[in-house]
Amino acid sequence: MRIEARSKGRITIPDDQRVVLDHARLDGENYSGRTLLQFASIGSHLHACNFDRVQIQSAAFGSGRETSEFVDCTFNGARMTMAPGRFSRFVRCAFHNVNIRNWICLTVEMIDCKFSGRLNTAIFNGAVPEDERAVIGRVSNEFHGNDFSAMDLIDVGFRTGIDLTKQILPSGEDYLYLPQAAAAVAQAKSRVVILAGTTRKCVEPRRRSFKDLSSSCRADNINCYRDYPTSIGYRPFRGKPSTAFSPC
Repeated sequence: MRIEARSKGRITIPDDQRVVLDHARLDGENYSGRTLLQFASIGSHLHACNFDRVQIQSAAFGSGRETSEFVDCTFNGARMTMAPGRFSRFVRCAFHNVNIRNWICLTVEMIDCKFSGRLNTAIFNGAVPEDERAVIGRVSNEFHGNDFSAMDLIDVGFRTGIDLTKQILPSGEDYLYLPQAAAAVAQAKSRVVILAGTTRKCVEPRRRSFKDLSSSCRADNINCYRDYPTSIGYRPFRGKPSTAFSPC
């Protein structure tokens, strides 16, 4: 196999469309209303800074190999696509009426933050990946007291030990909460199996609404309501809410 590559050139970002903070210490800095192609912070500490209504095409809150910390900062009305950003910590920050995409938080800490708006595609880790632990000097991420109740979560996963009982999660027809996810899913799968004699046959998955599944879960004392935070993700379904289970 022969592979050929061709250089397409470099993109020069105008200075007024990029912000790079390298070991900065800022208090009350105002970035509100700015449109940026790039924002990056490296080992910086920001207190009470204003990011309201920013539009950022590539936002890396935590570049480099040191943690950047944001305390009492506001991101209200922000529209941001996240870039790979490794080490960051948010404390008492406000993210109201935001639209955030592609936020992969493997080494991000979040404490007492409030959210509303939409978050599309995100991963929040409770455990620090093993290959990052020596760099960051910890094995777990502090993650508690966060209010997601007014946030539209689409393809969002809370993973590797995040305690969902210490967060405020959204509720409604689009969400299903399974505290004992493995047992609940196994029981749901068992309901779409037909036993013919001694032979177990796989049948076409039976489509059921989250509302119906929620009712059956309550009836069977699985202790669930219509939120869906599990080890495999927190994913609302759009359109006609439905899911399919199959033992196949």
